[in-house]
Amino acid sequence: MEQLQYFSIMLNVFFMILIEHPLDTIKTNMQINFDLSFKEVILKIFKAKGLRGFYSGGIPSTAEYLSKHFYRIPLIILLPKFLNSLFNINHVYNLILSGILIANLEVFIISPLERIKVFLMTFLNKDSNYKNVYKYIIKNKTLYQGTTALILKQNTSWISFYLSNYFIIEFFKFFSQSNNLTSNQLLIGSIFTGLINTILIIPLDTIKSNMQKSQNTNLSFVAQAKQIYGSQGCSGFFSSFNIRLLQYITIRFFYNLIHNINSSGK
Repeated sequence: MEQLQYFSIMLNVFFMILIEHPLDTIKTNMQINFDLSFKEVILKIFKAKGLRGFYSGGIPSTAEYLSKHFYRIPLIILLPKFLNSLFNINHVYNLILSGILIANLEVFIISPLERIKVFLMTFLNKDSNYKNVYKYIIKNKTLYQGTTALILKQNTSWISFYLSNYFIIEFFKFFSQSNNLTSNQLLIGSIFTGLINTILIIPLDTIKSNMQKSQNTNLSFVAQAKQIYGSQGCSGFFSSFNIRLLQYITIRFFYNLIHNINSSGK
């Protein structure tokens, strides 16, 4: 049983590095290159750094993923129960409070990793390496650049995840007159949750990427948002929407595949 769990973790990490990270790299570069299409961004990355360009920032990304793996699932399940026993508040308020607590804990852990990851993803230079992190980030004391956007993004992401997931599940329970949902209902629910989540966080993620990119001009959150709106209008905040949705669907597909492998081994 333990061997199967270790295999599942390794499979998750392998998938994240091999498939999810390149999609994340493309998404991030689409968020800072508003005038380029999906294909043009891929060509730009490949011409600049070859295949390894799609895996730039892989080390901080893997570290971030592994850290999330160990605290997310226990907190998602246990924190709402703990808060309910502590405060005995309305369930919806409980979910909102849980989302806020997890989001801000996550920001504290991943903020430096996100900064380094985005910087390396957008540093399209053949000579780019981790020495540039010291030269442009550590030396200039900008390790926590973009944290304001990250705080807003993570809080929005976690609260919308908890609430949309709760209300969608309640809808399916009401519709089917049963507390036991089918795997298809859970899958459809997760897709709707992901769609709502993507719509809400993509503008904040776009602002964050522009604040953390290698060519950053040290603009504040509000100034960066104004610059994007001034040059691109509202569409600028959603320039990577399609690739983010593709990323989410791909993640769900592989996670369900891994879950089925685990279930068959029990």
